[in-house]
Amino acid sequence: MSVCLATQATICRNSFFDWFKDKLQDEDKFTEVDIDEERGIVSEERFGPQVLFLIGFQEQDIPAVQRMLVDLEASFVPILQCTEMMLDLTLEQALSETQEIPAQVAPAKDLPRCVMMSGMSGGEVVMIMDEFQLTGLPRPAFAAAVPRSMGKKVSELVTEIDGDHKSVLADEAQTLTQ
Repeated sequence: MSVCLATQATICRNSFFDWFKDKLQDEDKFTEVDIDEERGIVSEERFGPQVLFLIGFQEQDIPAVQRMLVDLEASFVPILQCTEMMLDLTLEQALSETQEIPAQVAPAKDLPRCVMMSGMSGGEVVMIMDEFQLTGLPRPAFAAAVPRSMGKKVSELVTEIDGDHKSVLADEAQTLTQ
């Protein structure tokens, strides 16, 4: 079973990278990542405060994400649950918020699931994406904080990320059926 999950993660990541390379040429909203074919993502650059910003998650999901961070030996990374109030903040403002116990914070409702990673290297981002599949939670969209997203409202970013995620899933589904 773990082989299947690892294979799915590789297919997802490879599909994402192919899609990302195509989109990078067409759009200004993506930031290039240093990808080595043999070693994967090698960028060690970090941007933003170190935090895992969960959008569209429920209170009962937080313990599974916390266990994932413990398994990755990253329990020091703060988790931030997106609230209704945060939707009107810029990403920079939202990421500067703190929550003592994220599992006790009322999350914003009816949002697509997204994991926004901030202050992490490219390798750490990929590790979280791979490990997340083992949480048993539904597959979210993944995004990393970049300079050009910090001034955008969280609600606007959620819409953009969800659209990009749906595009990746559609391309992936098409690839798997060929």
